[in-house]
Amino acid sequence: MAMNDPRVEVAKNAILATMDAAPISRTASPETLARFARRQEETALKYAEIALAAADAATPSKWRPISEDNQPPLDTDVLLGWWDSFPITTWRVEAGFYGSTRGGWIHGRATHWQPFPPLPEQEGK
Repeated sequence: MAMNDPRVEVAKNAILATMDAAPISRTASPETLARFARRQEETALKYAEIALAAADAATPSKWRPISEDNQPPLDTDVLLGWWDSFPITTWRVEAGFYGSTRGGWIHGRATHWQPFPPLPEQEGK
């Protein structure tokens, strides 16, 4: 998940709002309180990123930009998309691997990806 995703900060703050520091705040030193606050913020950030990644993964029709922080899974069929400007500007979509741990190649033109939607039910079953 991209660290500059504004949803992460919103989710982190919502998680922090549910955390209670009252039991430790009555007896702790300022250093302990500062350490506790940092740990709470780190924990809230981790949970926010996990929750948002899970929500994104559960939304199959959402195109995700390919970036250093948001790579498609390797060795897994995904939908890959990019804008092609020749002969006219067109959104291109291709199904396949973005990259492989076996071959080490990376799709050269793809700028966005998404997982395959769920398969339809087989008729007669």
